[in-house]
Amino acid sequence: MSINDLPANIKKHRTEICLTQEGLAGKLGVTFQAVSKWETGGSYPDIQYLPELADIFECSIDELFRGRTDSSEITLPWSDDGMLRGVIFKGSEILDFTDPENDPRILEIDVKKDAKGIECGFEVIINGDLYGDCRSCGNITVNDSVNGNCRADKNITVSCNINGGCISGGNIEVKGDLAGDCSAGKDINVGSNLEGMCRAGGNISVMGDLIELEPTPPSLFNSGSLFKE
Repeated sequence: MSINDLPANIKKHRTEICLTQEGLAGKLGVTFQAVSKWETGGSYPDIQYLPELADIFECSIDELFRGRTDSSEITLPWSDDGMLRGVIFKGSEILDFTDPENDPRILEIDVKKDAKGIECGFEVIINGDLYGDCRSCGNITVNDSVNGNCRADKNITVSCNINGGCISGGNIEVKGDLAGDCSAGKDINVGSNLEGMCRAGGNISVMGDLIELEPTPPSLFNSGSLFKE
């Protein structure tokens, strides 16, 4: 335990909970000048204030002197590979959303072009163009285009084009062109042209042209009907 670390730790804990020096002083019944001196090392709080500081900061008295211990750090199972990942923690445990006992959530992401892709343990809504692959244990909704592959345990909905393959446990709905092979557990609906090989457990509906589908036997297409508008 080192008293030399106390000033910096008081300031760190205070700012982490968005509390001003005046706010902290009011909670302790001291002047803000006293708090300022504690944080600069000009003086130190009386021992009677240490339990109160620990309660306000929701930490131990030992952490006031040493900072957060290593036991509070969480080791993640991924490398720093540039992927955007959406997970929910229960404490330090990553919840598995393939488990029906876990309540799924929705993650909404404004993507940047430098993202290498997205992996999400639950439903994901993507605003903007996605340049990379996307994997979700729930639905995938992209409010623009996808330049990469999409795989969802449930539905895939894209408001513009997909330049890549798709695998969906539910429906695939693309408002624009779909250029790539795709497989859906239910229906595939394409608002413009479809270029690639497709398999669907339900119907396939294409509003535009079918391109390069000749090598695929009809039995591979779908268990329902093939509609060409």
